[in-house]
Amino acid sequence: MHVLASIRDPNNVSHPVRNVHIVVHDMNAVQPPSTLLSQKLLNDVVSDALPPYSGGDILPNTVVTVGNHDLQLSGTCTFYFDN
Repeated sequence: MHVLASIRDPNNVSHPVRNVHIVVHDMNAVQPPSTLLSQKLLNDVVSDALPPYSGGDILPNTVVTVGNHDLQLSGTCTFYFDN
């Protein structure tokens, strides 16, 4: 199924979002995973999303260019560190 998606910035300009995959599950139809499995899944997802962490207090920032705008994204996830 193809869905057109867009987001609006603070100036109310619409920006298309490409390659969005939305998965909907009926949470009443499935048994929740065990606590250990839930922790492992969270650990895997967060670890894959973060840049490599070499220690210290601050992770490096990443600059992403979108059109003629440079966005500086923080490389930190303050609520989660996998030691």
